[in-house]
Amino acid sequence: MKLSRIHDEPDPVAVVRAWCNAAGPAMARAAFPGGYEGGRLEVIVPDRAWLREMESRREELILRLRREERMDQLREISLVLESAPEKTPPTAPTTRRRLEPEALSPEIVQAAGRIGDADLSRRWLAAVSHLLGAKPPDHPGR
Repeated sequence: MKLSRIHDEPDPVAVVRAWCNAAGPAMARAAFPGGYEGGRLEVIVPDRAWLREMESRREELILRLRREERMDQLREISLVLESAPEKTPPTAPTTRRRLEPEALSPEIVQAAGRIGDADLSRRWLAAVSHLLGAKPPDHPGR
């Protein structure tokens, strides 16, 4: 089902906003609207624990959602279990592709140079470089 606007149904942004407001922070981070059509909201749930939690609170969620703007026509919530893809094991460090310092974008090096503290600038650039799989330059753009 797609998030769509049919007749007087809420647009996708209104559906997501309503979901975030009605579900609360933890539930809104865990599950998300997959579509709304004909008064039925499809919610994608990441695992069986959240599925059980949402099944037990389905009526409460419907009532809370109906109070949100443009959601007064909501009749039901359909829960769809869609597990996150399994994590692949990390690549061994010996096979990790290393980028040359030139591969770091100039914006990253410039951002490091704008940090007032030289030690913090160096450590920030090293952390960003590590996350990107690149070797930090010797002098972070100062």
